[in-house]
Amino acid sequence: MHTQKTACQHIDQLGGKYLFFFKDNHPTAHEDLALFFQDPDANQSAWGFFSQTEKGHGRLTTRTVRTSTQMNDWFAREWTGIAQTFEVTRTVKRKRRQVIEQLPAAEQTPPSTGPTQAPPSSKAKPPKPAKQVIFVEETSQQVVYGFSNLTPAEASPQAIATFLRNHWAIENRLHWRRDVTLHEDQSQVRSVGKPQGLAALNNIVLSLMDWLGVRNVPEQMRIFAAFPKLALALLLGPLTFE
Repeated sequence: MHTQKTACQHIDQLGGKYLFFFKDNHPTAHEDLALFFQDPDANQSAWGFFSQTEKGHGRLTTRTVRTSTQMNDWFAREWTGIAQTFEVTRTVKRKRRQVIEQLPAAEQTPPSTGPTQAPPSSKAKPPKPAKQVIFVEETSQQVVYGFSNLTPAEASPQAIATFLRNHWAIENRLHWRRDVTLHEDQSQVRSVGKPQGLAALNNIVLSLMDWLGVRNVPEQMRIFAAFPKLALALLLGPLTFE
């Protein structure tokens, strides 16, 4: 956390801009903002607000952003240049297909007055269950809190929503590629700090592949495994394909 506070200080002092959102590694700051934005008695007259709903990929996504400058002084003691805080709520609704099987009701045979009938053959096929397809609506919600040294005039609630949406899209794409291509989720590395280091190295690998214009990363990695000097040339100097 101290490294991030120092980074924010340097960015602000050099005239740069930052937008920072809290995760589980900042429980105190996350709790402070959650209590503030969820307070029913808070004065919301000066808050910024933006909400947008989009439909696609079989789901309905609503992003709601609320911003405020009322917590600036509280966080300014430790975070340099803070100009506004924000809350982003992402609500996703999707319908999940569910198949319900129902066994047919047992048929009742009326009493017979005639000769006793032989029981049905044991080879008779059991009746097939009736299938009914229903769609169950599922709702998930994610709430993120953060702050920025961008003023409300420089970054409106809509701009913050757009930034975070793009960030999540990039983050999800990177995680998908690291998992599918580099099998990151199957890694047994669990020591403190090592998973983050592995993720950083995997990001470097994928960035190099993008820089080379590689379309099939697994195939290119097999080439590097077969010709390690080619991989070293990429890391230590200009690539030559002679």
